Amino acid sequence: MLQFKNRWFGTLLIASLYALGILGIVASGGSSGGGSDDDDEFSCTLETGAIAVATDGSGDVWAGLLAVTSDDRHHVVVRLDSDGKAETRYSFKEDGQKSLVRTLAIATDALNADDVYVGGDFEGGILRLNDDGSRDPGFATGKGFNGRVNSIAAADDGSGDIYVGGNFSKYDGATVSGLVRLKSSGILDNLGFAPTPVANVEGVALGSFAPLLGYVYSGSSTLPNTAALWRNTGVQDPLFTPAVAEVFAIASTASGDLYIGGNSATGVVRLTNPNGNNDGGFDGSGFDARIRTIVLADDGTDDIYTGGGFSSYKGLSANGISRLADDGSRRGSFAIGNGFTTDTGSAAVIEALALANDGSTDVYAGGRFTQYDGKKSNGIARLNDNGSLDKDFDVKISIDGDSCTDNSPADPD
Repeated sequence: MLQFKNRWFGTLLIASLYALGILGIVASGGSSGGGSDDDDEFSCTLETGAIAVATDGSGDVWAGLLAVTSDDRHHVVVRLDSDGKAETRYSFKEDGQKSLVRTLAIATDALNADDVYVGGDFEGGILRLNDDGSRDPGFATGKGFNGRVNSIAAADDGSGDIYVGGNFSKYDGATVSGLVRLKSSGILDNLGFAPTPVANVEGVALGSFAPLLGYVYSGSSTLPNTAALWRNTGVQDPLFTPAVAEVFAIASTASGDLYIGGNSATGVVRLTNPNGNNDGGFDGSGFDARIRTIVLADDGTDDIYTGGGFSSYKGLSANGISRLADDGSRRGSFAIGNGFTTDTGSAAVIEALALANDGSTDVYAGGRFTQYDGKKSNGIARLNDNGSLDKDFDVKISIDGDSCTDNSPADPD
């Protein structure tokens, strides 16, 4: 970095060089894993709209980011290693006030192993990236979707197909429902999978219970099909008729249950198969704001992680994240302290959670925040299974040859 004895002169000169385009714009950055607990701000902020963890056991994580500097916004998808170092990056040219990337899903077929599907608000709504971050031309979508893609789930039948849900009505010019199945080539499977019209699909999850393999769940914010189960032909299962309000998050279990996250009135509900009845043995009510993401713990406890814009659960502080036991009670061993907060005082929001998938029981969290339990944390964090911040995960991303760094000194701990 350039340094000047005359601070005023240095600031003016750097500003002039930026205006002339001589210096690259600082666009993303570091010290997401654990800085000091002073009041210094980041030189830019990161907002994470989606997370997907690589399936190769490396612990690498793909993240859809909005990097906000003092004078610009950059929408990128990056692959970070388990220490937070950026390995690959794809940049969007579209502008936007909010994150363009809303969902990420790892390809499951052998041909495209380690590739990642990206969905969101950008033109066409969906694309596929190679593991080096370049766009895969083999996934040809034509005009793509005419609206927002909210959720992508890769089929687990070896076909390489994906299920896509969102706020759209056309795909490459063809009229479609808000839930479709695409071939790995990008071709619409509107003959093999033709669901009853459903709108505003916020979440998609595969049926993992043996009798439901090949089935897919959808969660919608619009009646009547706020939570629905679809057979692999697209026919809606008539037995699954839950009575739930708007749904914003969804996660299925190997036992056939389905967790759904709704608004503050609904909280988290567990539905049982085959009829979708509310499981009275689980009480997930008591959140003060919307649930945006749910992830199942993988440590044999049957716990779940929930993320969203809430600040409390059942009257106790729970800023952005909570871990719930099998009965809906709060898991006390997952101690988040002050949880996720922002320097500005605005509410922190967790948009995405994902298990590390590297042999640990850690969890990644992404959203809009600048602190975790009083420690600097810039939009994406890795938490240990006891709720503490993993300080070894220290995000470092550069754009245009420059990096965004935390202005505060390193955490002495």
